Amino acid sequence: MTTKLLELTEKIYKEGVEKAKQEAEEIFAKAQKDASEIINKAHNKEKGIIEQAEKQAVEIK
Repeated sequence: MTTKLLELTEKIYKEGVEKAKQEAEEIFAKAQKDASEIINKAHNKEKGIIEQAEKQAVEIK
């Protein structure tokens, strides 16, 4: 009885750990994707600001 209870407890624990690892990997992948999108948007905004500054510099000259 005690052995079966320990086996069941260990099985439940392992399943919980595996599920948590899987969820952590999914969260990490989403975070990486979101970070990449934020960086790309920032680079695009940077390019726009630089282009606008260059146009203003030409107009001032």
